[in-house]
Amino acid sequence: MMEESNEGVLSFRQLRGDFFGEHIYPEKLWHYTSAKGLNGIIRENGKLALFFTQSGCLNDFSEGDDVLQCYRETCSRLWTTKRIDDAFYRVIKDVGVPEFRRIKYRIPDPDSGNIPLVLFDEVKCDVYICCFSMKEDSLDMWRYYSKSDGGYALGLSRDMFFKEATADLNGVISHMTSCKVIYNTEEKIALLSEKIVRVYSAFLNDKEVNDPMDMAKRILQSHLECFQYQFKHECFSSEQEYRFLIYLPHTIPDQVHQELPKASFQMRNGVVVPYIECEIKNGNDNLLNVMISPYVSEKYAESTTKAFLKSRGFAKCSVTKSTLPVRF
Repeated sequence: MMEESNEGVLSFRQLRGDFFGEHIYPEKLWHYTSAKGLNGIIRENGKLALFFTQSGCLNDFSEGDDVLQCYRETCSRLWTTKRIDDAFYRVIKDVGVPEFRRIKYRIPDPDSGNIPLVLFDEVKCDVYICCFSMKEDSLDMWRYYSKSDGGYALGLSRDMFFKEATADLNGVISHMTSCKVIYNTEEKIALLSEKIVRVYSAFLNDKEVNDPMDMAKRILQSHLECFQYQFKHECFSSEQEYRFLIYLPHTIPDQVHQELPKASFQMRNGVVVPYIECEIKNGNDNLLNVMISPYVSEKYAESTTKAFLKSRGFAKCSVTKSTLPVRF
């Protein structure tokens, strides 16, 4: 017979709040891009266009997999230090990220037509990601985006997507999330350890659940789903990334008649890359600053950038030059 966990007596019902942790919203986000990228983002009439790239086509080829490596290591440590017993370890050690994701849809009420109803569905999804940095004037980020034709960093309001873009992008379909990326391995293991130990306590003590093994695995799967695109390899830590994610379902319920946003395609380094374009109509209120790369040496760069922004409806956006003392 298994002994009761010394981490506190919990039930599975009490674990519901574990999925709603403290969320960090930085005041300002930086989107680093090339000169060509700047021209594509800054649109006419004060509009912005930001691009969400399919997760498998980002610069980190382990994107989405780091969480599983950390999870296996965490399970092993907890078992080795006897914080979980043999039986529980065998139950959870091979848990993976769920193939289906729970997507929320808002649909018109059939009687009134304007009071939204909420419908949930579990479906396969493609994940699209738009990446930002919380670090202003980052040398490593300039190196990424200043390889050939200079580079720019757009200082953007953290509220840009939440104010209007989600509604414009998804219509009545809501499936956009955001998160601060975690890089430090020990921090990731500490987060996973806390979740696993709490599930272990419920596994031992909750007598109201018919199949505690299945319930434990399902809850841990949900945690891995939450962390899947929040965890990245430590080698990318200088990016200090904050990201927005769109979950694009493969199918939608019959009750949802609106079309999903469609993926477009571009060529990048000789490879076809899927992406979703998100237009922000009120971009003039959300674009706070444009910073010019330290690799751009032309003295007229600030004045021509200001003229470019003004011509497209961003007259109040400030333009600054990187202060990093970099020559080449």
